[in-house]
Amino acid sequence: MTDELAGMRLLLASPTYGTVDPLCGREMRVAIMETSKRGVEWLGDASPDRHGFGHARNLVAQTLLDSSEANGIVWIDSDMRQKNLDLAQLLFDAKQYEAEFISGVYHQRRPPHEPCFYRWTQKEGSSEYGFQAADSYQKGVVFPDAGCGFGFVYTSRKAIETIARSKDFDPMKGWFPDERESGGFGEDLSFCWLAKQAGVQLYVDSAVILGHTGDPRVIYPEDQVRTKKKPEAAGPRNDWGIR
Repeated sequence: MTDELAGMRLLLASPTYGTVDPLCGREMRVAIMETSKRGVEWLGDASPDRHGFGHARNLVAQTLLDSSEANGIVWIDSDMRQKNLDLAQLLFDAKQYEAEFISGVYHQRRPPHEPCFYRWTQKEGSSEYGFQAADSYQKGVVFPDAGCGFGFVYTSRKAIETIARSKDFDPMKGWFPDERESGGFGEDLSFCWLAKQAGVQLYVDSAVILGHTGDPRVIYPEDQVRTKKKPEAAGPRNDWGIR
């Protein structure tokens, strides 16, 4: 047992919007246990259920400010697959790099499956700038970037407070205004934009690469036909003849 994460007093935020994949839930619990072995003190579960995306995340940020003890939030979406030590690695790297805002790497569930972190670049054929998904990235490093999804993220109290004090912060909209319907950013990139304006640097940790569960597969009769043609893909039967 080690104490390299001692001093981190954290809230968990894993928003849910329906049924949670049991494997995702189990892996998250194991990861939390691993961080506890290394000194993290978990002060509460601030996970909202069945709230709108932006509102759900704003509730968590406000819960942190209302706490007199918590000094950070771990955000883990309920569809993330992770290895036992992924969360410990992310938090260790946050301490090592003094990062107030750091994200692991995962990819979009649907094609083209781009990584869910973004550069701030000039739009092609325009004088405007915006968030652009990365095409590729080096594995096993920590690097600064401009935006990310909030599937697997750590934010410090300092980051939340700094954004709340910035001139661009609107208390009525909070940290995560979801403005995609009005030509703006979704709630995650809105937070990143506010962080950027407030001088809070995002770091991406490509030593922590997560799985992102996609839509469940629906089985049709033709799947049986395909399996008969390729019996090696069928997998072993159990004692009752059921796969």
